Amino acid sequence: MNEKILVGDDEKELADLVEVYLKNDGYTVYKFYNGTDALKGTGMF
Repeated sequence: MNEKILVGDDEKELADLVEVYLKNDGYTVYKFYNGTDALKGTGMF
């Protein structure tokens, strides 16, 4: 699987945990700890 997924959450521990599970399932994960950074990271803002 080469699916990409964006994880954005201000709860760092939760975002880190979700990232681990998704990577273990074969996803490419882009993780951000706030909405502004997530939007900048996707080029939408």
